[in-house]
Amino acid sequence: MLQSRDFESGWSFMARIAFLGGTGPEGLGLALRFAAAGEDVIIGSRQRERAEQAAATLREKLAAAGIDATIRGYENEVACQQAEVVALTLPFEGVEALLTQVRPSLAALEGRHLSSGSGYRRFCR
Repeated sequence: MLQSRDFESGWSFMARIAFLGGTGPEGLGLALRFAAAGEDVIIGSRQRERAEQAAATLREKLAAAGIDATIRGYENEVACQQAEVVALTLPFEGVEALLTQVRPSLAALEGRHLSSGSGYRRFCR
C-alpha cells in the first residue's frame, strides 16, 4: 500500500516502483532518479542476473554519492508482482511480448498503477 511521506517542499507518496525492461537506458535513468529520491526501486528484466547486475551498479553509483538506496533486480514477472507501481521502459516493439510474458502477474496489479511511455516515443518518431 502506498504510504505518505512529508518533505519540506510538500507531500508525496512513497511506493515500490518496478521498471520492466529496466536494464535499458530509460529504465536505468528513471530507476536511478527515483531511488535517489528515496523510492523503493525494482529493476525488471527477462534475465534475473542482468536485472541484479543493473541494480548493483546503480546502488554503487548512489553509494559513491553518499545515498543509501533500495534497488533490487528480478525477472519481469516477479518485479511486476512485487511492485505497487509498474512502468514499462522498453521500445514500443517489445511491449506486446512483455505484456504477454507478464500477463499472469498483471492480475496482482489490481488497484495499482501501470504506466508506459513507449507509445509516446513511437508516435513522436
